[in-house]
Amino acid sequence: MPFADAERSQLAALLEAAIPGRRVEVIGCGMGSYDSYRDSLVLADALRYHPDAIVVLSGNNEYYNPVKLPHPVLYKVQMELGRFWIFRLAQERLGLEPVQPPAPTLEERRANFERNVEAMIAGSRKRGVPLILCTLPANLRDAPPSHTPPPLADPAYVRAWAAYDLGLAGRAATLFLNYVDAHPRQPWGHYWVGRIEDASGHFGRARHEYRQAIDWDNPGNRCHPRINDTIRKLALRDREILADLEHSFSALAPDGIPDGRMFSDQVHWDQQYYPFVSETIVRAIYDFDLKTGAHVLAPIKDWRIAALNAGSGQRRHPVFTADDSRQVAQKTILTAMQAILDDREQGRLMSPAGTALMEDCVRRYPALLRTMLDSESLSQAGLQASVWAVQEARLLPRRWPDVLAGAAEGYRRAGREEQAMRLANDALRLDAANDSARLVLALTETRLGHRALAGADFSQLSAEARADPASGLWKAEQDAR
Repeated sequence: MPFADAERSQLAALLEAAIPGRRVEVIGCGMGSYDSYRDSLVLADALRYHPDAIVVLSGNNEYYNPVKLPHPVLYKVQMELGRFWIFRLAQERLGLEPVQPPAPTLEERRANFERNVEAMIAGSRKRGVPLILCTLPANLRDAPPSHTPPPLADPAYVRAWAAYDLGLAGRAATLFLNYVDAHPRQPWGHYWVGRIEDASGHFGRARHEYRQAIDWDNPGNRCHPRINDTIRKLALRDREILADLEHSFSALAPDGIPDGRMFSDQVHWDQQYYPFVSETIVRAIYDFDLKTGAHVLAPIKDWRIAALNAGSGQRRHPVFTADDSRQVAQKTILTAMQAILDDREQGRLMSPAGTALMEDCVRRYPALLRTMLDSESLSQAGLQASVWAVQEARLLPRRWPDVLAGAAEGYRRAGREEQAMRLANDALRLDAANDSARLVLALTETRLGHRALAGADFSQLSAEARADPASGLWKAEQDAR
């Protein structure tokens, strides 16, 4: 959230409008990819400058149990020295490379986060600085589980997925609900139940299942609903200001389910919503003062909260220009490509998250998707432009057939069998041994009823690919037919 960018965030302008006669200075201290432990270090440093209030947006990037250093300066020094090859070589030769601790469990992740936010609250209390604690929204609909692989070795899951993939909605719903009852902590079961409920127009139930999928997936990159519950609990317990952005985004979404129309990826809302976030924060401060009699930034009599009504509709429902819409579409397509490249590099025959995102891109951004799939160089340039996709940009030339195969699976799932077969064959022309593309061909031919062709293509898979759990999808669809 670029609070320091006055034009984009509008936080200072909205505060000055709501509290006439006050000059507001906003300083952005947020750091990209920081977790709550490192956020607590930044907050401790910021408190030395005696701010009037601090807005805390924390909850994403809770990847690891924290590696605690004696002082943040040591971390900065290590990061700076790490730019030099001779330092990295010395680390390697002397066995001094930092060892990353294992990823925490869901319970450990929540406990770590709660402990870090409690430290922030304690530090700010000691200095007499109020905090505005923010829950964080997430892209629920268009961001499938990313941390937990689907249980493709489980016949019950595979049968349910095959029924869903073949368009047997009623049977798929029954099988997935049975699966979730038997495996309540398996995120992919909840995700597909959410998709089925979503398609049926049962948005409340779909939202519940999508949130369950995030919770049990235990990803580090996006805030869990349970993490948000922790933020609410601490704000209530310690009488801190709560800006409930998760609730605000859900209330703003037409069907209560935030998705790719509001987010550029799994966790980052589109920049057009920065002013909406700022307005939510300002109203939270005012509501807290009104309810408690506090005067965080000004006495309640000095507030003119009605001034926020001007332009509020535009902040809540921003108008996207053609360029804005293209940027959102391109980011979503590149996110799908990143997921496919990462999964294939790790040896997975299919990318569950990547192909699910590709399916959405086929439905929403068909023209731009075709353009990017027709141009490897355009796609690589898009990845190179992102600081978060440097590794994937390097992988792309070698893994381009895998991207085409992943996109082919997205087209197949969206019911575009002709395009799916074209892309799969394009991938095979570039790499005749590409098992992912060959499996997509077999799945597409099965859907079209060409069982002999499907069997022939499946038989050409390598022994390793036939043993991959993803191949069980083809077998289950053959049985389902």
